[in-house]
Amino acid sequence: MELNKRIIYGLLDPRTSELRYIGLSTRGLARPRQSFAPSMALREGYHKRNWYNQLRRLGLRPSIVVLEYVPDGESLEAAEHKHILHHRSIGSRLINVTNGGEVIPTLTEGGRAKIVAANRGRVHTKESSARKSVSLKIAFATPEARRRLSEAHRGRRHSPIAIERMRLAAQRNTTRCARIKNSLGQGGGPIKDQYGTVYDSQRDAARRINGNSGDICNVLSGKLLHSRGFEFRRLTADELSDFLKMQEES
Repeated sequence: MELNKRIIYGLLDPRTSELRYIGLSTRGLARPRQSFAPSMALREGYHKRNWYNQLRRLGLRPSIVVLEYVPDGESLEAAEHKHILHHRSIGSRLINVTNGGEVIPTLTEGGRAKIVAANRGRVHTKESSARKSVSLKIAFATPEARRRLSEAHRGRRHSPIAIERMRLAAQRNTTRCARIKNSLGQGGGPIKDQYGTVYDSQRDAARRINGNSGDICNVLSGKLLHSRGFEFRRLTADELSDFLKMQEES
């Protein structure tokens, strides 16, 4: 039984047993195990995400080893920093971007506003959009990725709070079609991105991609090529009919 969940862990390449990544966790092995899930792909750094994608294409996953159990009261960040420096000094090809030990501060509302303002209107290059598209397809579209995601959720039981939330969501869904049809009469309506995802509205798309509805409007009108790497268009008449029919049946 794992009592101390404050650990420094390493990820090994299953092809060579080589140590490639060192991280810290306050949740024991749960954190490194969950980090390989396709749904977590975009949260990882560039080098780590590419390594994960290589393993997924081969149907493999990294092995996990506990490097140290850190007692309460001692610094996890300092322990992580120590291990990264040690393994780099002996020639380990770590994909860690930094030497560890960073404490990430909690953003204030003002800090978030500055980040949003700095990113507003940014246009990705065609090369970066293509790389992002390939990464997403690898992370979410392979049969192996879907199988592992299914296995990870198999046997899970929803908490009473989650069940109540799903019940409320089902109630809200009954009025969803009415809202969509109402927005059509106001010049809005569902839109679609280059990956085939359909959004109820520009506002819905902005919320789900953490973007700006004004930028999405400019993409639809042709003033911008994309918003945060996403290209949008309005649904055709046939697509809209199928979408509304699917919503009414759900």
